[in-house]
Amino acid sequence: MLKDVGSLQEFFDVTKEVEERERAAAFARFKAQSAPVPRQRPKQVKPKRYDVFIAYAYEDKEAVARPLAEALQESVEVWYDDFALKVGDSLRRSIERGLASCRYGVVILSPNFFRKEWPQKELDGLTAREVEGRKVVLPVWHEIDAEGVRRAAPSLADKLAVRTSDGMSDVAAKLLDVITQRDDDIVGALPARPGDVVNHKAGTPSIDPEIELRRPQFEKQIAKLNPQQEVVLHYVVQVGDCDAPQLRQFLNEQGQAVSAHDADMLLTIIAETGLLEVKEKGKAYGRYRIKPVWAKLLVELAAPPTAVDKRIADKARALRRTLAASFEDWPTGLNKLDDLTTWASKVIRGFDVTEAALKEIVDLRPDASRRTERAVGTARDAYYAAADILNRLFKGGGLSIQWDERPAIEGQLRQAVAYVEQCLAALDTLMRDWS
Repeated sequence: MLKDVGSLQEFFDVTKEVEERERAAAFARFKAQSAPVPRQRPKQVKPKRYDVFIAYAYEDKEAVARPLAEALQESVEVWYDDFALKVGDSLRRSIERGLASCRYGVVILSPNFFRKEWPQKELDGLTAREVEGRKVVLPVWHEIDAEGVRRAAPSLADKLAVRTSDGMSDVAAKLLDVITQRDDDIVGALPARPGDVVNHKAGTPSIDPEIELRRPQFEKQIAKLNPQQEVVLHYVVQVGDCDAPQLRQFLNEQGQAVSAHDADMLLTIIAETGLLEVKEKGKAYGRYRIKPVWAKLLVELAAPPTAVDKRIADKARALRRTLAASFEDWPTGLNKLDDLTTWASKVIRGFDVTEAALKEIVDLRPDASRRTERAVGTARDAYYAAADILNRLFKGGGLSIQWDERPAIEGQLRQAVAYVEQCLAALDTLMRDWS
């Protein structure tokens, strides 16, 4: 963590002096040797792995960061500048190694934190490592409330956090519960779902690493399917295997008149994505089954909706309608900077309504199925990413654009549009899956 300029200069002065002494000592040893020393192969030093990285503003060091680091260090490996840095180390490189190698990042959010640039860069580094199903950022609120966090960083406002006002021992205990037991939210155990691996000692589920490794490729293949093909895939998962005549009968019962040839073509198209495979070849039509490598993910995909899933779908429909209305005045697209600024103003005016609607959905998320939980997380992250951009640009209620700033501002606004479109796509997923 960066200190004031004077402290940094002292640090660099000490480093320079140590390096000069080491060079002089090495030269003296070299002169004293009478015979050449055989070259030895350098040892490969494995980078140290940390359980947690602590990001904070220097003003909060003595009151929060140091006592918290000391409490956590008793149980887990902690990257904290006083623990990790040795004389001669590069501060920047050491921080980057800590950010890259840690499992979690404890971020001490405070008014001081949001006034400093470097701590927020550390937060950006941790946030970039977050993907759905893998939490990295563990917020600690210090002398700040939910409204203060929402104003400074809307995307962090709905993350479960611990507060220093509850006492440092309580903060450390809650953080250790997450760091040592499971990779999920700070408080509240999730019920076991398809794909969960249950930690029997703790009585709580954790994410199956095999599933999470395969999930990105799986979702790319699922995205290639149209709604009818998804229905077929769900059916194959439920029955285990099927051929064209069997699928034709099922689709006819669903009100879709298809021939056996058409049914076979549907199965063939899905098999080309790698999600199905031929179980056995028949004289006329092959029999298909799910590919074993995708079995767990397909069971998760085809899991029947819960009552909470259906409630979320209803709320998602209302939120989508409101967000989509912001684009209604531009049926051919947002083509000019003036279009983008007008659209942004319209979205900002609706923040009170849309954020409240989103919060209702997010509050239901812990009790939803895994698939719905993930889609809600995607919608939430995209929404707040757009909100961060717009709140930053329209800070103070308006936007004043200098001529040389136009390209940069237009780029940021188009990024906000892309995030809102991602949010809409996630809401569409919720509605399609569970309506």
